[in-house]
Amino acid sequence: MYLTHAINDSGVIYGEAAAALTAPAMKAVAFDSNGKIILPANSGDLAIGIVLADAADIAAGGRVNVQIKDICYALAGETIKRGDLLMAHTDGSVKKATAGKCVLGIALGDGASGKPVEMMIMHDRLPAE
Repeated sequence: MYLTHAINDSGVIYGEAAAALTAPAMKAVAFDSNGKIILPANSGDLAIGIVLADAADIAAGGRVNVQIKDICYALAGETIKRGDLLMAHTDGSVKKATAGKCVLGIALGDGASGKPVEMMIMHDRLPAE
């Protein structure tokens, strides 16, 4: 569901957490098989977006607000350079995308592991090598 009106260009949706999410702010998330929100099961899996930066711990069944397009900050899982294509990792961080994996976005600035990195959300898949 969109956060406000049905015709909405905000690019933010919300859903239900499948399990408790600890410190979810700026982490990449995905849908599980029941349409609930989880951290990605595998590195490079399709992610829907980034949890909003003001999010605190969320209990199982709690509301998760997720940015699904445009520019945001994400938690870097490694050293990232401006222009790197990024994929979601199992801990919710973003890392440099590798062949055959789903791209969640492109880095708009440099980032260090464990720190926010500015990115543009764009969904794609890199071809296999």
